[in-house]
Amino acid sequence: MASPMYGSMTDIDTDIGKQFGSGSGGEKLKVVRDNEDGQSECSPCLPIGLCNDGNLDEEADVRLHMGSKTFAAAMKDYRDSDHVAAKQHPYVQKVLAMTMSVVRKRDRFRRAYFQNRNRWFILTFLLLLCALTNCFIPTKRGAILTAMIILYALTSPFGGFWSARIYRQLGGDAWLANALLTVFIFPVPLVAVFFWVNSVALAHGSTAALPFGAVMIILLLFLLVALPLGVAGALIGRHTASDFKAPCRTTRVPREIPDDAPWYRSPFAQMFMAGFLPFSAIYIELHYIFASVWGHKIYTLFGILFLAFIMLVVVTAFITVSLVYFQLAREDYRWWWRSLLCGGATGAFIYAYSFFYFFHRSNMDGLIQGSFYFGYMAIISYAFFLMLGFVGFSASATFVTHIYSVVKAD
Repeated sequence: MASPMYGSMTDIDTDIGKQFGSGSGGEKLKVVRDNEDGQSECSPCLPIGLCNDGNLDEEADVRLHMGSKTFAAAMKDYRDSDHVAAKQHPYVQKVLAMTMSVVRKRDRFRRAYFQNRNRWFILTFLLLLCALTNCFIPTKRGAILTAMIILYALTSPFGGFWSARIYRQLGGDAWLANALLTVFIFPVPLVAVFFWVNSVALAHGSTAALPFGAVMIILLLFLLVALPLGVAGALIGRHTASDFKAPCRTTRVPREIPDDAPWYRSPFAQMFMAGFLPFSAIYIELHYIFASVWGHKIYTLFGILFLAFIMLVVVTAFITVSLVYFQLAREDYRWWWRSLLCGGATGAFIYAYSFFYFFHRSNMDGLIQGSFYFGYMAIISYAFFLMLGFVGFSASATFVTHIYSVVKAD
């Protein structure tokens, strides 16, 4: 079949092989589909995305691959190519869009979990801002904890709004279940830890146990303020969200992912790198915070703490985006959960540091002190995981949307 830009199908295939192939003859780009017997058939003589009649095969179970060429190599060949006709050919441009992630309906509910984390970013920012502007006396006993509880209740609409918005964009229908998941995703682990440490304190007759009246006030604040505001934010986000629009053309089925990645590109190795670098940026400041929270020292350098928070956010965003780029470069489009886990990995390092501080820097011991310390440090580390996971995912989503929006595809 003749092409308006090339003389024949063979000419198209030959030129694409020259642009993206390897070696002297070029490695041909293949179209793989399943036949009636369930076996894979390869059509190496056809250009990318074409069936036998020269049109885009939308109905077949098509899996596109580029041999041993990686996404980064294809992009480099595309930029360095002098063949204007090949670069402007629509089928060549579609190759560059094939690594875009595929949105699958069965993942909608769990992906709504991502945007719940933005409330912790907003809460921390507002808490530090209030401490800097002396909205409350941070050196007063219990002032920071009280301000944190109030801000947590008042920031519920932000979590509900963004969670419902992304859930609606991905086509979700169970908006109420998603809103309740957003509201309860943090309080449930907190209540579990609280009941444990409070039971231990009551069993030992300790005055550290929270009184029943204070527990009821916090419970009413959650039920009468945080829960309604979270559902209201979800309603607003659901009705104001527009349909999801991918920045480029996407395939109906996910493409094959190479399984020959080296060990340092494994999820665990990337999470270690993504968590270690931001943790090293706040390590020194973290020591003084631990001494203030669990010791008898008073922390007053909230300006430096605010700068450390900004540095933590920036480093987390940059390292997560870098790791997502390396992941896309090896044709692995599964960046959603990876970016979240890499961004929130610093929380695991903070919890690991808490063990070092307990055994080597503090004088705490015994069941009561150990229960309070490790229980509440687990909740604090979980909060850091939620906050920095939101930072990593948001930065990665912005980066991926930008790089694929500049790819032209029909």
